[in-house]
Amino acid sequence: MTVKSTYKASRGGKGVGRFCWLKVFQNADIESNYLEGDEKYSRKFRFNLSASTLDDDSVEEPTGSIGTIVHLFGLRAEYAKSMPIEFEEIAGAVIHHCAPFFLLDDCPQIVFVDGDKELDLNEAFAKLFSDKGETRSFEIAGYTFSLIGLEMPIDDIGKVKLDKTNRVMFCANNRCVDELKLDSSFNGLGSLLKQKHSLYFIGILTSEYLDMKVNANRLSFSFVEENSLFESIEPSRKEIDSKVEECVKDILKDYFDEAVNEREEAVRKYITEEAPQYKPLMKHLPQAIEGIKFGSSVSNIEDSLHDAKRQLEKDIAKENDELLVKINNNSLSSEDYEHEFAECTRKLVDINKASLAEYIAHRKAVLQLFEASLKKRPDEKYELEKFLHELIFPVRATSEDVSYEAHNLWLIDERLTYSQYLASDISLGASAGKKRPDLLLLDHPVLVSDEDGPGHTFESISIFELKRPMRDNYDGKDNPIDQLQEYAEKIKEGNAIDATGRPIRVNENTRIYLYAVCDVPASLEKIMRRRNFKQTPDGLGWHVYVDDLNASIEVLPYDKILADSKMRSRVFFEKLGL
Repeated sequence: MTVKSTYKASRGGKGVGRFCWLKVFQNADIESNYLEGDEKYSRKFRFNLSASTLDDDSVEEPTGSIGTIVHLFGLRAEYAKSMPIEFEEIAGAVIHHCAPFFLLDDCPQIVFVDGDKELDLNEAFAKLFSDKGETRSFEIAGYTFSLIGLEMPIDDIGKVKLDKTNRVMFCANNRCVDELKLDSSFNGLGSLLKQKHSLYFIGILTSEYLDMKVNANRLSFSFVEENSLFESIEPSRKEIDSKVEECVKDILKDYFDEAVNEREEAVRKYITEEAPQYKPLMKHLPQAIEGIKFGSSVSNIEDSLHDAKRQLEKDIAKENDELLVKINNNSLSSEDYEHEFAECTRKLVDINKASLAEYIAHRKAVLQLFEASLKKRPDEKYELEKFLHELIFPVRATSEDVSYEAHNLWLIDERLTYSQYLASDISLGASAGKKRPDLLLLDHPVLVSDEDGPGHTFESISIFELKRPMRDNYDGKDNPIDQLQEYAEKIKEGNAIDATGRPIRVNENTRIYLYAVCDVPASLEKIMRRRNFKQTPDGLGWHVYVDDLNASIEVLPYDKILADSKMRSRVFFEKLGL
């Protein structure tokens, strides 16, 4: 038997194919009936690696029709796991590997038989590829390539199972050698084709160049390496892949355009309804939007926009620094200065607009959370005041621990946002044993002052006491009114200290504002009426002035806080379409 025979060279034969049998199987029995002149002959022999010679010279009287039968047996263990065994899978593998053959007008009839199952692969191929597809051609370095693009139904047809990945088969001598996977290309278009249109794409790429570059084992190609001396006269794999992707995109143009429009609509809807902070930046982020995968979830869209916004901020900061260097070096003409300064300013304004919109959107989310926390839970109970306390200002923290963005005192009063000293659930006594609201009793005051600095006398102090929504068991000994007054008395008497252990200094002119944040059930209303509380003009809150403490006490029901916060924010929400 001749190794590397040139007998079939004109058809792309390498003369080594039969040796690949023994890489996977231990034995191959060949039975061939053939003609020499007008005479019929038959030859039978076994082909394996153990025999030093091959007895293929015996000639017998033919016992069947003209043709060759090859029996492969003794599958090697290392290939057993990946070998298809189902009838439909084997049929699909043959069609896949020999797809270019089936496209030929003179393709021989191929029948696949497995026991009592039989399938005409030519007919099966014709059903699978009833749509002849679209053809595109391109040229690289003088070599012509032809691509046939086929849209395949996702459901199996007949008795054939095919690999349903979007791909282009690189074929040589009418057999598939390698593939370009497309499932991760075109921003997820392949996944969208399967999910929305129930189809996938198969491309068949052929070229004399591929025939020339296929390796002897027909498992790969010997393309020139990138940046090599021969790249200018021969196509590289990267160049071929790039041209193939262009052709595929053109073949799938209708699907691609539809996906682009749907993505733009999804991004627009998300920005309009949920994330208006990105709206001023859209003209600066076209590439970021193009990079969002088709069919992305809202979460993925947010991640992409957030990353793009952060990168834009870095780019603007860098541009500003570069502009300052140019200005300091006097390297800009007046016209260039005017242009670059205007461009930087425009981007900075858009970034600031985005930051403002982001903060307003944050307020909207906080209000929604605040409103939801006032309703009954599935267990028919109301949220503990600890939850609301954390939402307004973190428990057991001070202004040293909490940044401006991390608290929501604006829910109660916008002015509180700019207070310099804040302490939440911190003891007012000089030792741990001194009185303070007990966390177990769900009493959490927030202490606020407009000044900061040890040794100073505070001009104003505000104290808040939060209670659980819809609590209705107040009495003369346990109620937020008395608790607030006790805190004020402690401060007035000079027995209170701040979070650092320094005394909280006040005098007779220090104004104290006391706020009870709670609903007003009958039990609390009774206490307030006895102490001469008056209702606020909107009929939702209550207030009174305590002369000897120079303190005003205001009861703020949760409904009032919610209504007032919504009203203050309404114009901003409307401007942003929230």
